[in-house]
Amino acid sequence: MVKSEFFTQRTGKRLKLASQVAQSFGSTISDVALDGSRRKSAPAVVKVKKESEPIDLVKSHGNDTKRARVKSEEGTHVKLEETPIPKNFFPIYNEVKLIRSKITTPVDSMGCATIPIRIAEEKSGPLFRYRLLVSLMLSSQTKDEVNYEVMKSMNDYFKSVGYENGLCLQAILDVEPTKLDELIHKIGFHNRKTVYLKSAAVIVKEQFNGDIPKNIKQITALPGVGPKMGYLLLQDAWGINDGIGVDVHVDRLANMWKWVNSKTPEQTRLALEKWVPRELWQEINPVLVGFGQVICTPRGRRCDVCSLASKKLCNNIDRGIISKSRREKESAALRGVAVKERKIRGDISQILDIEDLA
Repeated sequence: MVKSEFFTQRTGKRLKLASQVAQSFGSTISDVALDGSRRKSAPAVVKVKKESEPIDLVKSHGNDTKRARVKSEEGTHVKLEETPIPKNFFPIYNEVKLIRSKITTPVDSMGCATIPIRIAEEKSGPLFRYRLLVSLMLSSQTKDEVNYEVMKSMNDYFKSVGYENGLCLQAILDVEPTKLDELIHKIGFHNRKTVYLKSAAVIVKEQFNGDIPKNIKQITALPGVGPKMGYLLLQDAWGINDGIGVDVHVDRLANMWKWVNSKTPEQTRLALEKWVPRELWQEINPVLVGFGQVICTPRGRRCDVCSLASKKLCNNIDRGIISKSRREKESAALRGVAVKERKIRGDISQILDIEDLA
């Protein structure tokens, strides 16, 4: 038997075993429909003091277009098609970058790209890349704070049972599914992700020699890994900038500001990649995610502290929130007490309140 046939059969047996594990959780490896579980509340965000750094703003160059090569309907000729950049993109994006330079958000200290560094000070190499893959796989439908807590506790557990490197590929291959599920039980859809982690570990070891693949097709072929995770993994693990990582925050904000008109994050990604300058493909995710986590949240937006509102750059200002904030401050001033700040996931102490726009 030739070596390639041996590994093919071996991989088949390991995947069959993974499939049996999946069935024990009432799932299948290929089933991507997630049905939820209840999660405990997230711990308080870790505040990280930011050093003052110059903000690298994006420059607009007059008639902003991005040229793309497209085939004609006949498929016999190739022509250049210009995709206009929305007029409000640079003003909004640069303002959001300025806001982000003054606030601390969960993605800054506990996002997937920072977790491997924080739990073990790994910044490169196969171990870093594998931990990055695990953190991304756990991140869907889970807050960054919870994901960080689970990744750290897993790393500590595996060290305590004899794995010198803590959380690593061999540890996930060896751990019993029931124990792995116990370790990640705070994560959203932990039963299904247990299956994905075990199955992906087999594939990474047998097909990629224990390292993470370098192209999006192979990465998204791993169980439980979609385009968002795949492009973020390529960027942070290999420095390959082949696409934009679009999550719920990027999708929501891009539609709110009318940069795109889409119904799914994947549609948003494809639309953005037609005109967003390629040099912004990596940074746009953490810039918008942090803004969406703390300032422009899905519920309870902070238009009262957002300069997009004061500068009238945003088309979706909630003037009621601004008026309510003004009334609260006036009332507190009359009573000689401090305004009671609403609970948020980050630190916005450096942002000054804006004047009322109502």
